[in-house]
Amino acid sequence: MDQRSIRTRKAIKTALINLMKTTSLPKISVTEVVRTAGITRATFYLHYQDIDNLYDSICDEILRDLSQILQTSYQDQSKVNYALLNQQLYDYLSQDEVIHTFLKNERNQLLLSKIKKLLIKTVMSHEKIQVTNSYSQVEIPFIISGAVDVYAQMITDLIPVDAQTAVNEMTTILAKF
Repeated sequence: MDQRSIRTRKAIKTALINLMKTTSLPKISVTEVVRTAGITRATFYLHYQDIDNLYDSICDEILRDLSQILQTSYQDQSKVNYALLNQQLYDYLSQDEVIHTFLKNERNQLLLSKIKKLLIKTVMSHEKIQVTNSYSQVEIPFIISGAVDVYAQMITDLIPVDAQTAVNEMTTILAKF
């Protein structure tokens, strides 16, 4: 992809993210995005099919980043250090402005669902959990779903505990499994 296309895509994504700070995703139009990005509708449609396609593209970038964190966590060992992974995931999720914006928007369940699926798939694969192991088939999604929801609530300030305390408590809970 050439530099001009990269800059254009970045401007479009930035426009959507800025609009999502004040407007729910279903209410954002292509017209608003192109006006905010300073481009034409034709240029928008060269890069994205519609607002949902743009949203999905941004979600995919977040998932690629999370996947990289997970791969790094498993790189040197067959079992992951969940305390370290927990801290790395929280650090990434809490410091990324895009994730904050997406989680504070009413369509946050879509992003959360994608994050949960990625984490479940990666952990199940790396831990070599067999499909016949029904306990782990329930335990892993249960733990990951809970952890992701706690991260989201911490990031959106719904849990009245400071972040480091919450991460430490989650690490203690995860160590029991």
